[in-house]
Amino acid sequence: MLIDIHSHLDHKWFDRDLDNVVNIQNLVIIATGINPESNRKALEFAKKYKNVKCTLGIYPKEAFDYEKEDQELIGYSDFDIEEELKWIEEKIKEDKNKNKENKLIFGIGEIGLDFVNIKEDDQKISNDIELFRKQLRLAKKYNLTVVIHSRKAEEKVIDILEKEFKEENKKIILHAFGGSKKLVKRAVELGFTFSIPPVLVRSSHFQMIVSETPITQLLTETDSPYLGVVREERNEPKNVKFSIKKIAEIKELSEEKVEKIIYENYVSLVGD
Repeated sequence: MLIDIHSHLDHKWFDRDLDNVVNIQNLVIIATGINPESNRKALEFAKKYKNVKCTLGIYPKEAFDYEKEDQELIGYSDFDIEEELKWIEEKIKEDKNKNKENKLIFGIGEIGLDFVNIKEDDQKISNDIELFRKQLRLAKKYNLTVVIHSRKAEEKVIDILEKEFKEENKKIILHAFGGSKKLVKRAVELGFTFSIPPVLVRSSHFQMIVSETPITQLLTETDSPYLGVVREERNEPKNVKFSIKKIAEIKELSEEKVEKIIYENYVSLVGD
């Protein structure tokens, strides 16, 4: 069984053929939410497709205000953070009351920090850190996995995660992590998991992460439609097979063995 732990199925690049993209045998897909529109779509996809679950969350909002192209590609309007957090918690509560096989919500995400456009603005950084902490505490409250975004903010994110979780169960996935080898080793020691996209086949950085991380702390993702094998080509959930193949090569294991371990890693992060 293949796992795509992080995919943006609501992206407009999938509008014309989403059924074909999703309906793949032996593939579990986690549809990612980042704002009210995408959260509702992610939950809708999880209800519609048997092989889809979802994460609900709020992407660093101050940072996203600058990402105009992505706003257009997913559909975006301004919203009240507290109202959305209330909605997310309501859906989590509803999901917790279902039988395990009927649960739709895998975790909280995509959440975190992004300093690319706000690195000089202390107030905007402070606002996004506060939002990040609130969502981490919500995940702890309901024992849910968190999927973390940390672009140009990797050290700060790890500092916060270490402080917030301490000795508690650490269901933490660092998605498409861009930090240094030193930070990778620190995250490994803290027990965090890295999800690896298909860009691995042409990225020395992600190859380093795979080399430095025990296979029991690895997952596969696509970040569809981004981070594919071929630059500028639409990425799809089925392409996790390329991550599996390259991980197997780096770890000197069979692809079947890697696929089995990755699936076991996923199951260990599924909530109660």
